[in-house]
Amino acid sequence: MESIIKTSAFLLLSFFTTLTIADNQGESSLLWKISGPDLPQPSYILGTIHIMCAADRKADPRLASTMNQVEQLIVELTVDTPEKNARMMSAMVNDQPLVERLSSIQYAQLSEIIEKHTDFDIKLFNNMEMFAISAALLVSSFDCPIVGVEEGLEAMAKEKDMPIGELESIEEQISVLKAMEPPKRDGAWTEQEMKAFGMLPDMFQAILSAYYSEDIDAIYQLIIEQLQMAENSAELSDAVLDARNMKWVAKMPAIMEKKPTLFAVGAGHLGGPNGVINLLKKAGFEITPVYQATP
Repeated sequence: MESIIKTSAFLLLSFFTTLTIADNQGESSLLWKISGPDLPQPSYILGTIHIMCAADRKADPRLASTMNQVEQLIVELTVDTPEKNARMMSAMVNDQPLVERLSSIQYAQLSEIIEKHTDFDIKLFNNMEMFAISAALLVSSFDCPIVGVEEGLEAMAKEKDMPIGELESIEEQISVLKAMEPPKRDGAWTEQEMKAFGMLPDMFQAILSAYYSEDIDAIYQLIIEQLQMAENSAELSDAVLDARNMKWVAKMPAIMEKKPTLFAVGAGHLGGPNGVINLLKKAGFEITPVYQATP
């Protein structure tokens, strides 16, 4: 249970990070080359997904090739120190027990969801923040050994003695996680609200299918449709996607000018009008999809 809690918060953030990429020759891709007149060498951006069955992860020749062409890896966040890990663990804890934070109806709803998707009693989650519970539900809903990709990418980078950086601080990620809290009130949550805030793990399967197809627009649309089920959908979409995309793209040029870089971010951040791909194009960069080679 402890390992589930430790990894859960990172998985909830967009649901998006891994090494497996499907063989797809459409107009979309999970891997894109970034070129521009001020860049001495191209950089790359990879859309990832944070959780999948280990059996579904396959080697992708594009990643090996890309890692040979870059000099650093930049991910959303690295939790590479005891201090960062402790800060994230602390953010997942709430001193007020669930029975006091939720209405009796909401408590009963959550108990039913936990019973359906885990082997645990709701009392085990008594002092966890709701975003951490939602993430734990997602992890527990998989009936297979699971893997995450950023760890794999970081291992590849370390083998090459390649520096690893981050686009966000741990405090920025915690603020996003806390924005993903379902409403607390006297009445029950609607099914729409439970879907919007990731309390129904089966919602993830459609996103996973789109990921295997490398359809970044479909991934983006599925996430937006999910977020739009919340009453504060505009605020939530901005906190989870748009505002973060804009901050990242503002930082990327200076990073790429110094060293050719592989950026790895959740695949949900690539598509859409305010997605990283479109924002980079607006900033004057040439963005080219990198497709899997056909036999």
